[in-house]
This record gives sequence, structure tokens and C-alpha cells, in this order.
Amino acid sequence: LVFYAKCAVMSDHREDEESRLGSAYWKNQLLLLQESAVKPTMVTCEKPVKERPAFFGAEFHGLIGRDESDRLLASAGEGSYLVRQSRRAEYSYTLCIRFDGQTKNYKLFYDGQHFVGEKRFDSVEQLVADGLISMHIEKHAADYVRRMAEQTIYEHSPYSQFQRMRQRLKEHHISGVCALSPSCRCRSSPVGVVVVEDVFDVEQHQRPVKSHTFKVQTFLTPHWCDYCGNYIWGLVGQGLKCEECGFGAHRRCAEKAPQDCRPDLKYVKRTFGVDLTTFSMAHRMPVPHVVECCVDEIERRGLDTEGLYRVSGSHEQIEKLRLQFDADPCSARLCPAEVDDVHALTGLLKLYFRLLPIPLVTYAARRELVRTVGGRLDADPDKLKLVGRVLRETLPAAHQAVLALFARHLHRVAELSHKNRMTDDNLARILVLTLMTSSGTVEQQRIDPAPPLVPQFELCALQFLIKHAPKLFIEPTRTLLNKQEMGLSDDDVKKQLRQMIAFIEQEANEKAEEIDAKAEEEFNIEKGRLVQQHRSKIMDYYERKEKQVELQRKIQNSAMFNQARLRILKAQEDHISNVLNETRSRLLQISNDPTAYPPILKNLIIQALLQLLEPEVTLRCRQKDLALLTQLIPSCVDEARKASSIDCRVSIDRENFLADDSAGGVEVYTLGGKIRVASTLESRLEIISDQLIPDIRVTVFGRNPNRKFLD
Repeated sequence: LVFYAKCAVMSDHREDEESRLGSAYWKNQLLLLQESAVKPTMVTCEKPVKERPAFFGAEFHGLIGRDESDRLLASAGEGSYLVRQSRRAEYSYTLCIRFDGQTKNYKLFYDGQHFVGEKRFDSVEQLVADGLISMHIEKHAADYVRRMAEQTIYEHSPYSQFQRMRQRLKEHHISGVCALSPSCRCRSSPVGVVVVEDVFDVEQHQRPVKSHTFKVQTFLTPHWCDYCGNYIWGLVGQGLKCEECGFGAHRRCAEKAPQDCRPDLKYVKRTFGVDLTTFSMAHRMPVPHVVECCVDEIERRGLDTEGLYRVSGSHEQIEKLRLQFDADPCSARLCPAEVDDVHALTGLLKLYFRLLPIPLVTYAARRELVRTVGGRLDADPDKLKLVGRVLRETLPAAHQAVLALFARHLHRVAELSHKNRMTDDNLARILVLTLMTSSGTVEQQRIDPAPPLVPQFELCALQFLIKHAPKLFIEPTRTLLNKQEMGLSDDDVKKQLRQMIAFIEQEANEKAEEIDAKAEEEFNIEKGRLVQQHRSKIMDYYERKEKQVELQRKIQNSAMFNQARLRILKAQEDHISNVLNETRSRLLQISNDPTAYPPILKNLIIQALLQLLEPEVTLRCRQKDLALLTQLIPSCVDEARKASSIDCRVSIDRENFLADDSAGGVEVYTLGGKIRVASTLESRLEIISDQLIPDIRVTVFGRNPNRKFLD
């Protein structure tokens, strides 16, 4: 009695508590981040590429540099990518991705599948999409990801709660928690399950410890971690899954998972807490059995019940029904003999929708629906058509089927509001947080766990769906036959048939308009593509022409510069030649000076004799210097003998003379003319000019700044 009394008191506050704790069951923050991640955009290579690998498509740009790839990606925007051939190694490829205003380069490999790290992908686009999701989550929720495994209490996780409840029911051989001993003390868990604290878990102490057998798993549908309750992000190889019990988790969470694998519970097939799309694909049914059964039973005997969906049902009975549907949906019975309270059925439905990982009206559908409805309940044909299109395009098929069934059901409830006191506005206020879970940031959910306020725009959108459900959703044949069996009149049947025909015509017209719009859009896209191709060709042509003109201009400037430089060099050489010629003319004046010339001639003769050091030499001079040379030879021979101790016999060539225009000096021959030493003023001028020309150039023209070597 104490047990049932406590549960009765708790049931009055159950709605607010479960709304507050619903976010602790499945955490959708990472799912929202994945949906907001930028989508990949391929930068198509429009130029022909030689030897393109067969496993690459139009994203391969061949041998281009980093600067070129960065320019292409910057112009394409966030999420753009391309593949280029690496310059460092042959048959090596680099994947370039634009993210957060930067170009990131990764070495790309292929062994039948594309990969950068451990994950393998069938296409480069899939690899880029997965990478963009990971980088987006790392950027916005890195701290949250690092903390989510450490801050999780495994005993409060969905997987642990479900396994403990199943084990206790198995030990005590009961079909529901209502058979528990009255002496047990109860508390409410974060997932809305009654957890018995004082019952001794025999198998937990006697069962041998067994670790999970984890394997990398690619989840084809949205999946949440059974350890921390957070969404497992990514597209391929997102997490790990136990091959024996189906426990799925993040890689970090799998490291902290306790050794509690139960091989007899392979791939737990439950109804509550399972994504609608996953459930529909697994069980091959558009609407879950629990929704159909509850809706049929409520409409059969409870549409006129006052406070429908507002009054809370028995928590114990709801939990009992929940466990029955989780164990075997087909064996669950909702007849009056088993469930006499209609509010327990409405509570079971609300609990089912509240525990969905993805709300019945998904985040994307809610956003578009709020924008389309615009806070107004009036419904003209165009608005109804637009809302119907939004529901079809944004909601998954499983969500569409369940929403259609439940919205029509709520409309029938609102039609009897004069009996049950539940108008479409009241129903929307009660169910808006259940069907349209309010989203928030990771930090908001962590810091402020209080239940969110009723969102007014979502409230108006849900009220619009309930009010105009017959016009938005077609009535299935199953429901029509059931109502005929319940005794509908022929007029009601004809009315429903007319509604069905009108809806089909409306769908056909919308489909035709959609086909026309799509054809026009494809035509515009193709036209734009052709225009872009021609524009690209024209731009390439003009770019080539600009490069050619620029090259010609550079060549002309270089030629003009070289010509000017050559003219300057020629002028400098002419000036140096003039200086040397003037020097030669002044040498003639010296040789004509009778006072200065004899000592110079004597020194020239002595230097020539000392240079040869031969016993017999022949001198050749100008004809006008013959007398002077004859006079100077004895003294020159004596000085040469003193300097070298060699007695030299000198003769004068009286037949051959130096040119008359010569500046003076002598030429010395020996060994029959085989050896010749020029000791003239011109030869000395040439030697001096060769040695001093660089210094003369520096003195006259200045130092050349471009000259780096002086030797």
C-alpha cells in the first residue's frame, strides 16, 4: 500500500519531471552540430588532365601547386575540396579541403577505398563530408566531447536501466513492476523507469564477468551511444559495437564501458527509445505497433473522456505497458479488462514520443514548418499546399506516417472538445514539447537543466497541423474500414471518399507543378552551365592573350635596356681609347726631347739586356736614334756586366729599323732572331694600360655596383 500511495503522489508531478529529464535520455546536441556542418563542394577541373587515375573523378586537378589549389578553394568557399598530384613523390596525391577560412592538405591513399587515416571510404566526397563533420564538432564542442565520457554515470545510462529492469523481472518471474513487494523503496530514474533500490540482484553477484567484443561499426541510421547517451557523429566507422550484445558506443566511451556483456540479449529489440526510421526499417512497418494500438483503443472508447492527454495516467500501469511492448509488442493487450484507464494509454503515447531520439517533428521540419505557418492559423489553399510540401520534403517517411496518423487522431479529439474539454489549442500546448523537442546549445543544456518555456511559434505550427489535419493528411483505407465497422453512415463514407479524391487530385496537381518547376530548374541549370563553360573559355583566351602581351612587353623592355647598356659600354671604351691615343701622342713628344730621352733609352737597353742575359744580342732602333744608340751601348754593357757578371757583346742592326712614327726605344734579338724582347715606349704603355685600365675605369666612371668579384 505504501508503494502504490507513493506512486500515486508522484504521478501528479510526472509530466513536468519527465519533460525536464527527457533530455537526459538521448542527447541531441551533437546531432544538431552534425546537421549544421558545412556540406562538401567539389571543385571541378575543367581542363583536360593527362593520365588521370581511374579511381578519381572530376575533383582531380593533376600536377598543380599549393598556391593554385589555395586560390581555387578560396574562390569556391567553405567545404570545397580538390585532389592534386604531389610534386614531391610520384604516384602520390594530396587532398585539399577548405575549412574555417584555411586550406588543409592531407596525404590521400587508395587501396580499393580512399583513406587518410584509419577509416575507409568508397568516394572522396564521402571522405570529405565525414572530415568536415569531425572538424566542425572539434571546433565547436571539443571540450564537451572530451568531458562526455568522464562525466557520465553508467548506472543512469539507457542501456544499464533497461538491462537492470529486464533482469529483475526475470528473477522475480513477474510481467511488470506492479508485482514488486510493497516494502521496496522506489525512486524515479532519469528515463522514467521505476528502479527498485532494495531488491538484491542475485545474478549481478553470481554472473561471471564478461567483456564486450567490440568491432568498428558503420551505423546507417542515426545512432546514440549506449554509455553516455550522446549522438555518435560521422558517416563511416562512427563508433564501436559489441558483436554479442549490440552495445554501441563512442571509441572513448567503449574504453570505459564495464564488463557486463550479456550474450543472451543479442541486439536488444525494444520499442521505446528507438529512432522511428530505424524501427520502421527493422520491423518493416510504417507505424509502430504501440502507436496504432493506443490510437485505435483511445478512439474506440475514450474520445469523449474529459482531460484527454492532459490528465496523467497511472505511472505504474504506464511502465507495465511499456515493458510489455519492449518485450513483445504483439502480445501487449490494451483491452478494458487489462487497461481500464484511458489516461494510461495517452500517457503511454506521450512517453513513447518523449523518448524518441529524434522528435516526431524533426529539427529541420520544425524550422521550415514554423517559417511556413508564420504564427497564423488561417489556411488558404496555397498555404496548405506549401505546408504539405514542407512535410513531404523535410520529414523522413516513418515520421510522415506516424505524424499523419497522430495528427488526424488529435483532430478527432478536438472535434469532441465540447465533451472532453480539449480544443486544438489545448492539445498543442500539452504536446508541443513532446512532439517538437526544443533545441539548445551544449552549454545551455548542461548549465540550465530546467524545462524550457513553451515555444509560441512551434505551438502555433502544431495547432495548425491539428486543426487542418484532414486537408494535410490523407485518410488511409484501414481507418476508413474501421470506422465503417464502427457504424459510419453512407454520407460519412462518401464525405471521406470525396476528401480522399480531392487530396489525390491536389497531390497530382502539386506533383505536376513540381515536375514543371524541376524541368525549368534543370533547364536553367544547364543553360547556366553552358554559359559558364563559354565564359570560362573566353576568360582563358583573354588570360592567355594578356600573358602573351605581358611577355612581349618584358622582352621589348629587356632589349631596349640591353641596347642602352651596350651604347654606354661602347662610349666608355671609346673614351678609354681616346685617353690611350692621347698618351701615345705625348710619348712622341718625349722621344723628341734631347734632354729627357737619352736617359730613358739607356734604361730601356739595360733592362732588355738583363732580361735576356745572353752573351750575344742584336739591337734594333729607329733610324734617327742610331747615333744615340751607338753612343750609349758601351755604358749600357758595363752596367749590365756589373749587375749580372755576364760579358755581353752587343751589335746594332743597321739594315732593319723601327718605324719612324714609333715613340722610341729598342727591340733586342738573340739566337738568330728566335728570341725577341720589345723594350719600346709603346710596349711599356701597353703593359701599363693593361694593369691600370680597371683603376682608370673606376676613377673615370665610378665603381660598378653589380660587380661582385674583383680578381
